[in-house]
This record gives sequence, structure tokens and C-alpha cells, in this order.
Amino acid sequence: MKTLSQRLDEYLALRRSMGFDLSFEERVLRKFVSLADDNGFQIISTPLFLDWKANYGSADNNTWSHRLGMVRRFAFWLAEHDDRTEVLSNQLVIGRYRRRVP
Repeated sequence: MKTLSQRLDEYLALRRSMGFDLSFEERVLRKFVSLADDNGFQIISTPLFLDWKANYGSADNNTWSHRLGMVRRFAFWLAEHDDRTEVLSNQLVIGRYRRRVP
């Protein structure tokens, strides 16, 4: 059985082969996956995300909503390889998109 870190490497390689940069997303997802691996989580789940949110540091809901989106995209991909993976609800963190002033 592969660890979440190994699966993340596969996911990032695939997305990069399609032309995505993912430098920022990789840093965020590596921190998420390292918490999972350190605490013995083998799948993505709501308790794992909420534990990460509680221990990762303070940020506003908009930032956490963006991080949740990154984890959800990874979980969608991972669910195809491991049916135990939970695709997190987008309602776990409610953030409001704010358009930047041009």
C-alpha cells in the first residue's frame, strides 16, 4: 500500500504533465500529507482535514476555503485509486471569494 506522500508525488507529476505549475499547491499539500503520514492516516478524511486546520496555524476562512479546495482536488484524484478516500464537503469551511482590485 502506498503512502499519501507517494500518492501526492504521482498526483503532482500528472498535473504538471498537463501544464500546471502547482508550486504553491505543492507546499500546502505536502504539509497536509506530512501531518497525515506522521499521525498514521492512510486516507483523506474529514477528521484529518479538521485536525490539520486546528494545528496548522491561524488563517481566515477565505484562506482555509482555498486550502480545502486544494485538498478536495487531490481527494477527487485519489478516490479513483483508493475507494476508502473521502471527498471532503466544500461546506467544511465557508469562505467568500473576493475579487482583487485591478
